[in-house]
Amino acid sequence: MRGMMDVLYKIGDRLVIADYKTDQVTMTDLPAKAEKYRYQKAVYAEAVKRCVKIDNPEFKLIFLRVGRAISILLLYDFF
Repeated sequence: MRGMMDVLYKIGDRLVIADYKTDQVTMTDLPAKAEKYRYQKAVYAEAVKRCVKIDNPEFKLIFLRVGRAISILLLYDFF
């Protein structure tokens, strides 16, 4: 995988990794499209965990064309 985090920000005590997406997607297809980025979430979250020394960063995909953000939950670890 090759990529770069678009933004990393903090809200209260939560650290959020956000990645902008410009995919053509409908509101109906949004959950399935977001699921395709689960591995990207795992890689980015692991990088933040190692660099910032926190356990559970949040990960959001921001789909620009439909103006929606969706969080991806990590159900299993890749590392």
